[in-house]
Amino acid sequence: MKKGSVLAILAPNSPEYAMVFLAAAALGATTTTLNPSYTAREVEHQLRDSGATMVFTVNALAANTVEAAKALAQVTCVYTLGAGGLDDPAPAEGCTPLSELVKG
Repeated sequence: MKKGSVLAILAPNSPEYAMVFLAAAALGATTTTLNPSYTAREVEHQLRDSGATMVFTVNALAANTVEAAKALAQVTCVYTLGAGGLDDPAPAEGCTPLSELVKG
Protein backbone atom coordinates (compact mmCIF):
# COMPACT_ATOMS: atom_id res chain seq x y z
CA MET A 1 0.00 0.00 0.00
CA LYS A 2 1.40 3.39 -0.98
CA LYS A 3 0.35 6.82 -2.17
CA GLY A 4 -1.94 6.44 -5.16
CA SER A 5 -2.91 2.82 -4.40
CA VAL A 6 -6.58 1.88 -4.47
CA LEU A 7 -7.82 -0.67 -1.97
CA ALA A 8 -11.25 -2.05 -1.26
CA ILE A 9 -12.80 -2.96 2.07
CA LEU A 10 -15.66 -5.45 2.12
CA ALA A 11 -16.38 -6.04 5.80
CA PRO A 12 -18.61 -5.05 8.68
CA ASN A 13 -17.34 -2.36 11.03
CA SER A 14 -14.53 -3.57 13.28
CA PRO A 15 -11.30 -2.25 14.79
CA GLU A 16 -9.35 -3.82 11.90
CA TYR A 17 -11.63 -2.06 9.38
CA ALA A 18 -10.82 1.29 10.97
CA MET A 19 -7.11 0.44 11.12
CA VAL A 20 -6.94 -0.38 7.39
CA PHE A 21 -9.05 2.63 6.42
CA LEU A 22 -6.98 5.07 8.46
CA ALA A 23 -3.65 3.54 7.40
CA ALA A 24 -4.67 3.93 3.75
CA ALA A 25 -5.61 7.57 4.33
CA ALA A 26 -2.33 8.27 6.15
CA LEU A 27 -0.37 6.81 3.22
CA GLY A 28 -2.34 8.72 0.60
CA ALA A 29 -4.12 5.67 -0.79
CA THR A 30 -7.74 5.68 -1.94
CA THR A 31 -10.28 3.40 -0.28
CA THR A 32 -13.46 2.12 -1.85
CA THR A 33 -15.92 0.55 0.56
CA LEU A 34 -18.23 -2.25 -0.54
CA ASN A 35 -21.56 -3.25 0.93
CA PRO A 36 -21.26 -6.64 2.70
CA SER A 37 -24.53 -7.74 1.07
CA TYR A 38 -23.11 -7.41 -2.47
CA THR A 39 -23.08 -10.45 -4.73
CA ALA A 40 -19.85 -11.60 -6.39
CA ARG A 41 -20.95 -9.85 -9.58
CA GLU A 42 -21.49 -6.55 -7.75
CA VAL A 43 -18.16 -6.89 -5.97
CA GLU A 44 -16.42 -7.54 -9.28
CA HIS A 45 -18.07 -4.49 -10.85
CA GLN A 46 -16.97 -2.15 -8.06
CA LEU A 47 -13.44 -3.57 -7.97
CA ARG A 48 -13.11 -3.10 -11.71
CA ASP A 49 -14.66 0.38 -11.67
CA SER A 50 -12.48 1.60 -8.79
CA GLY A 51 -9.23 0.03 -10.00
CA ALA A 52 -8.61 -1.56 -6.59
CA THR A 53 -5.52 -3.75 -6.41
CA MET A 54 -5.94 -4.96 -2.81
CA VAL A 55 -9.07 -6.19 -1.06
CA PHE A 56 -9.67 -6.47 2.69
CA THR A 57 -12.56 -8.66 3.80
CA VAL A 58 -13.64 -11.13 6.52
CA ASN A 59 -13.84 -14.92 6.31
CA ALA A 60 -17.63 -14.88 6.14
CA LEU A 61 -17.52 -12.78 2.96
CA ALA A 62 -14.35 -14.20 1.46
CA ALA A 63 -15.98 -16.62 -1.00
CA ASN A 64 -17.68 -13.84 -2.99
CA THR A 65 -14.65 -11.61 -2.65
CA VAL A 66 -12.13 -14.17 -3.90
CA GLU A 67 -14.44 -15.24 -6.74
CA ALA A 68 -14.76 -11.62 -7.89
CA ALA A 69 -11.07 -10.85 -7.44
CA LYS A 70 -9.95 -13.90 -9.44
CA ALA A 71 -11.80 -12.50 -12.43
CA LEU A 72 -9.69 -9.34 -12.29
CA ALA A 73 -6.00 -9.35 -13.07
CA GLN A 74 -5.63 -5.98 -11.32
CA VAL A 75 -6.37 -7.44 -7.86
CA THR A 76 -3.11 -8.81 -6.51
CA CYS A 77 -4.03 -9.62 -2.87
CA VAL A 78 -7.07 -10.45 -0.78
CA TYR A 79 -6.56 -10.04 2.97
CA THR A 80 -8.85 -11.20 5.76
CA LEU A 81 -9.41 -8.95 8.75
CA GLY A 82 -9.10 -10.58 12.12
CA ALA A 83 -7.81 -13.92 10.85
CA GLY A 84 -4.71 -15.32 12.45
CA GLY A 85 -5.31 -14.31 16.05
CA LEU A 86 -5.60 -16.74 18.93
CA ASP A 87 -9.40 -16.86 18.77
CA ASP A 88 -9.77 -16.45 15.01
CA PRO A 89 -10.08 -19.21 12.45
CA ALA A 90 -7.51 -19.64 9.70
CA PRO A 91 -8.03 -17.32 6.71
CA ALA A 92 -10.34 -18.43 3.93
CA GLU A 93 -8.81 -20.15 0.92
CA GLY A 94 -7.13 -17.70 -1.43
CA CYS A 95 -6.70 -15.06 1.29
CA THR A 96 -3.85 -13.85 3.46
CA PRO A 97 -4.49 -12.83 7.06
CA LEU A 98 -4.03 -9.15 7.84
CA SER A 99 -1.61 -10.17 10.58
CA GLU A 100 0.86 -11.30 7.85
CA LEU A 101 0.74 -7.86 6.20
CA VAL A 102 1.24 -6.11 9.53
CA LYS A 103 4.32 -8.25 10.30
CA GLY A 104 5.96 -6.63 7.29
